[in-house]
Amino acid sequence: MKGRGKSIPRIFLKIAIFALFSAGLLNAYAASKKSEWVTLKPETFKDSIKIKTVDKERDYYSLYADNPVGLKVKGPVRLRVITRFDFDTSISISEPYEIQVFMDDSTEAKTFVNKSEPSYMSTFLSLPNKTPGKIRSIYLDIPEGIHKMNFVYNTNKVDKVVRLRFQSKYESKTEALAREAAKWHFVKPDKYKDQISLYIENKKRKYFRFTPEVPLEIVVQGPILLKVLTRLEYDDKIRTDTYELLVFEDDYLKIEKSFQTKRASRASYFESGKLVPAVKREFIVEVPEGKHTYKVLVKDPKTVTVLARTFVQYIN
Repeated sequence: MKGRGKSIPRIFLKIAIFALFSAGLLNAYAASKKSEWVTLKPETFKDSIKIKTVDKERDYYSLYADNPVGLKVKGPVRLRVITRFDFDTSISISEPYEIQVFMDDSTEAKTFVNKSEPSYMSTFLSLPNKTPGKIRSIYLDIPEGIHKMNFVYNTNKVDKVVRLRFQSKYESKTEALAREAAKWHFVKPDKYKDQISLYIENKKRKYFRFTPEVPLEIVVQGPILLKVLTRLEYDDKIRTDTYELLVFEDDYLKIEKSFQTKRASRASYFESGKLVPAVKREFIVEVPEGKHTYKVLVKDPKTVTVLARTFVQYIN
């Protein structure tokens, strides 16, 4: 009897441990399920189509110039919109397309411009004369509540179509803030010579041109990190692959940068011309507390022009 009396608490202890362990597994599983991408079906669309990639078939919803796609989303979630442009099988060149996104009753749209090319790993199951384009994704952070999203294909070519697929993923406020804080945020410089557009790996990007006579200037509030991405511009007269930049902080020379570069193979101008962009070269400046003005000058007057994009990252 004594032996049994001592064994009962041990049995209950094992049961309790097993219950706690099982509960932990269930909680972990539930948490992992929350962080996974969930496929969504839009409320309004003209038609859908299946695209096969390797051994998987997925439904995509058709976005036409005269037929928007409507989606209802419950936030807070991160929304991923997978887009694929339709190509004729005889076409192999890349093609740009623009999608506008309206939320709720807002008349202001977020505009996304992508550039795609035919995918040789994917096929339409019911369109033998068409080839789906490579995947290009749009990401949107949806706030708390139920929101109506309207996706519009901004084009005057009524025979063109983009296929859409929707996924959402739950993020806690802490996760969302951490993700945003860890990102580089694009900021437009305050002064520059010209604004131009480049296609970088099939995505349209704004760049800002500066010269020995017209420096790049940006005003920022620290403490933050400032990143300046630069590209030398080539023309028929330029043969050098090097360029030097002077960086001033509040009119005091802070750093001097020298770069070796080459002509870029994955960058092209949105509007064709005689110039050719170089491979990107970048530098980072730690901005102290307070408001500061940074100027970036081209040191060598023989270097005609340099392009730049500027970003900031917040310091916790």
